[in-house]
Amino acid sequence: MAYDFLVVDGSATMRAVIKRTIRGTGLPVGAVYDAADGAEALDVLANHRVDLIVADLHLSDGDGDGVETIGRILTEPATRAVPVVVVSANPDMDRVRKLRRAGAKGYLRKPFTPEALRDVLARILEPTHV
Repeated sequence: MAYDFLVVDGSATMRAVIKRTIRGTGLPVGAVYDAADGAEALDVLANHRVDLIVADLHLSDGDGDGVETIGRILTEPATRAVPVVVVSANPDMDRVRKLRRAGAKGYLRKPFTPEALRDVLARILEPTHV
């Protein structure tokens, strides 16, 4: 079984880095979708099934910031079972804790190593193999 991912980050460069890192994890990877903001992320989720979301804590768009977007993903019936890994360069740890209590499955501080991302993804997707 291949896993499908969604990467949500306002930086095209960071989305490309995360997508490349996901493909290099050694996990069976299918599609890797990306979105620049919350509105795009919700559109992708409305049209594609994903197994895991990697989302930046700080987004600036008309649909609110990353906390709002991640919160919606974690509470919408159609997406609340999809694991979310929160990433951020300048985390507001109160917000991270709030999202973890709401159901986010992991957190990584930018910059992170490819190994750190691989370990978080593997722990969530293939816990019996970690």
